[in-house]
Amino acid sequence: MHITNHDLTSKDRKYLEEIAYLASLKRSPEEEIQHHLDCIQSSPEEKRALHELYLAHLSKPHLKTEWINEEINIGSSVDYDNYEYYIHLLNEAEMDSDMGTHEEEESCHELFANNPWESRNYEASATKVSKRSGFEAWAEVIYIGGDYATGETDYGKVYIPIHFVHQLGINVGQLIFMCMTFKGFGEARLCVMPWRCSFINITS
Repeated sequence: MHITNHDLTSKDRKYLEEIAYLASLKRSPEEEIQHHLDCIQSSPEEKRALHELYLAHLSKPHLKTEWINEEINIGSSVDYDNYEYYIHLLNEAEMDSDMGTHEEEESCHELFANNPWESRNYEASATKVSKRSGFEAWAEVIYIGGDYATGETDYGKVYIPIHFVHQLGINVGQLIFMCMTFKGFGEARLCVMPWRCSFINITS
């Protein structure tokens, strides 16, 4: 089947340049090397699968333009004139997100493996999980909405009830030390995030 190629608009190019630059600021030299290796080693099948996924959701992306490519032939970081580079960025973002989620889940498994039920107390701390699956940790606020906020910890994302935001004047990017309750692994829980904030001890 023949598929045509459509160019990005200047607004879309600017958007991609900005997110690529912001992503690069968070990486250490070692992470930058790993970042490039992950991009190089991802298979054509993985890129094609991501490509086909976005083709199936053309009406949803924020770009709101038709985009299709005949080949996945990724260019350099200065090549922003077609959607091939856009797909490249999507692939990188997906791999980065998957790796981050995997590392958080592994940290969570290790936390509970080191805190079996018989060794737990009723009080949570920064080193011990309580019998109610409570744990104290630092979280960075990454999102504030109308009904709730989201924090990011080494053990996964945490749901923060909106009343904490109003009471303490919490802002995005702020670090908070909280007691959070574990809600379960993966499909075993009924909510999206693995942790829920119970109370906040310290705000930065």
